Amino acid sequence: MEEIIEVQPTQEPMRLTVGEEFIAWAETYWRLKEKYEETTKDPAERSGESCPYDYVKKTFTQKIDELIKHRMAL
Repeated sequence: MEEIIEVQPTQEPMRLTVGEEFIAWAETYWRLKEKYEETTKDPAERSGESCPYDYVKKTFTQKIDELIKHRMAL
């Protein structure tokens, strides 16, 4: 007779916020990161200002999550 061993997962499944999930979707289907980096290759052409994609991503994610949190509170 075989013994059945139940294996427990070592990590909880990763849970994404709405903002994180949307940005991940946009990176996959709209190629958001590629398009952003493509348009900011030469900041001198665009008024000399740009910021890293990671900062933009973090800012957008936070804003989306704030909007969702606000709407859920209504």
